Amino acid sequence: MSERLWGVLKARGVQRDTLEKMQNEKIDEDVIIEMTDEELSEYIPRKGDRVVVKAFVRKENSETQTQKRKFTLLESLRSRMAGKSGKKTARLVSDSEEEYESSAPGPSDGGQSNSTQKSAETKRGPRGKKAKEASTSSRSLIVGFSVYEATESRYKQVRAPMGGGIRHITVDKNTPKKNCYIPFAPCFFKMEKTVMVRSGTSS
Repeated sequence: MSERLWGVLKARGVQRDTLEKMQNEKIDEDVIIEMTDEELSEYIPRKGDRVVVKAFVRKENSETQTQKRKFTLLESLRSRMAGKSGKKTARLVSDSEEEYESSAPGPSDGGQSNSTQKSAETKRGPRGKKAKEASTSSRSLIVGFSVYEATESRYKQVRAPMGGGIRHITVDKNTPKKNCYIPFAPCFFKMEKTVMVRSGTSS
C-alpha cells in the first residue's frame, strides 16, 4: 500500500488496525481496483469511504499508465536519436577543414564517395597533399568552444544553443594558430576576460 493511499484512508477515519490488516494482506491499489464492492466492504465498512477509495485508485492507475506511455515514448525517441547520431561521427574542432571529415558515407552515394576520396589520397601520398597545400596562400579553419569536464576528465564541446557551436574562418596559411582564434573570441565570450579553450592562450 502506498503512502498516498494510506493517507486517504486515514483521512477518511479508517482505523489503524484496519490499515495494518490491509497492509499485511497486501491490499494495495492494484488489488483494490480488481475487488468488488462487497469484497472491499470487509475492510472498509462505510459506503462513502469505499467510493472515495475506488475513485482515488482509478485516478492513480490512470496517472501511472500515462507516465508509462510517456516513458515509453521518450525511450523510443532517445533510441531513434542515438541511432541517427551513431551513423556519423565527426570532429567539430579541427585545425583545418582538410582534417575535418566524416566516417560515414553520404546519403546519396551509397558509401562510395568517402572510400573513393581516401583511395585517391592514398595514391597521391604525402607529396601530393603537400603540393596541393603549397599551391594555395590560405587555409580554412573550423573554430569551436570546449569546456573541461572534471568528472569525465575530458573536454566537451559547447553546443550552439548554449553559446558555443562552430565558426568557419579563412586565414593566410602563415598566420600563427593563436592569432587565428582571436577574431572569434567575442563570438563565444561576452566578457573582456576570456580563456581560449584548446588554443593555449588567454585574453
